[in-house]
Amino acid sequence: MLHVNSAGTGLERDGRFFPLLVDTVWAAFADVAEADWPVYLAVRRRQGFTALLTTVLPIVHDRVEGRDSRYPYARRPDGTFDYGRPDDAYLDHAADYVRAARDRGLEVIVAVTWANYLPGTWAARLAPDVVMPPDVLRDHVTRVARALGPLGVIFAIGGDDGYDSPAANALYHDVIGQLRDLAPGCLVTAHAAPNARVPDDLHSRCDLHLYPSGHDVTLQASAWEQAERLAALRPRRPVVNVEPAYEWHGRVHGAGRWRPAEVRAATWSGILAGAGAGLGYGAHGVWMWATGEGDFLLGSASLEPATWVEAMAFPGVADVALAGHLIARHRLDRLAAAPDLLPGVPDPAFRAGATPTRDRLAFYLPYDRPVRVAADLAARDVVAWDLARRVPFAPDVTSADGQSVLRPTGVPEDALVLAAAPEVPQWATASQAPSAGRQPEHQGDE
Repeated sequence: MLHVNSAGTGLERDGRFFPLLVDTVWAAFADVAEADWPVYLAVRRRQGFTALLTTVLPIVHDRVEGRDSRYPYARRPDGTFDYGRPDDAYLDHAADYVRAARDRGLEVIVAVTWANYLPGTWAARLAPDVVMPPDVLRDHVTRVARALGPLGVIFAIGGDDGYDSPAANALYHDVIGQLRDLAPGCLVTAHAAPNARVPDDLHSRCDLHLYPSGHDVTLQASAWEQAERLAALRPRRPVVNVEPAYEWHGRVHGAGRWRPAEVRAATWSGILAGAGAGLGYGAHGVWMWATGEGDFLLGSASLEPATWVEAMAFPGVADVALAGHLIARHRLDRLAAAPDLLPGVPDPAFRAGATPTRDRLAFYLPYDRPVRVAADLAARDVVAWDLARRVPFAPDVTSADGQSVLRPTGVPEDALVLAAAPEVPQWATASQAPSAGRQPEHQGDE
């Protein structure tokens, strides 16, 4: 099972660093046909994903309605749930899906609650008829923890919540307590709405911190702002931007759809700001499992999805594989924001990160322009990647008086530049080298 490493910057499995590369498939338990599930798992595993993100409870205001779906409770003709008639077969089915994923080596993050079902939340106001009474919520959490806890899932509380309802927040404390008691080996985290702030007393009870920078064009700076804030919390916990804009999703409060380059910008700016434990990805068509049947409820804002078959092959999926390779190869979970390395750069989309000792530096350059770097890159080993073409390249670097000018000349879109002190080969510290009779603390560098 997964656990947090000793530094608090990432996760480990079987003694090895484990980058959390998460594909979003919210509708897995409700809408994915049994014949499609093993196909989905095989493809996503080959594409480099290491984890999945799903929910037990349907997202009643943001899903495909009007098709043959499974539900955790009997459904009345008006669409509301009869909480007096839970369907145990639904949780058996969910457990089968989780078991199949874990057999493929994929971890599963399960939202045990969702904001629609908690009192006083913004989502409850959209669907007040599905709010769970406290006794129903307790029974629901107990049943989910007993069904899925033995399978080693990561449990998430919240589900797009803004965490501004005192009544809901009090219930979340109860939910965490139940999960700790009934599934003591499972990690627990929280899932929030974009730019929401999870209260400190809830965050302190989480094993890792997930956040979404989301699909709103006005909130994209939160990709690095939230990463900086969460990485600064103590004790240190792994941080992941689990929901940068979904590829091909509508640009909320903007025009058009989110493209791979924009998704990469949110992803990499978060990683360099402290969210290097992994990354999340969503394909607009996979997450709600669009088949061409039924009606997507939020098509006016999110725009209509592709089918899940088409969305599985979106070009941005290859960016996940490269990011996962670079995170694991260079242990980018150890980075924190280092804005002082880019003095005078007027565009905040240019980002810098560094390890606490500054032996490793990283720069995200969203487009080709020279930038002044407050470090002598000529004295370091430099590795650079053209992120759109996913190939390495040699950037232009000139150095003088302890500073450098860096430019990704010839790169058509964005670039990542990594610079390590030469006495630290392949970005691995000497303290990590195995000695006689001792296993290396982090084998993921190998």
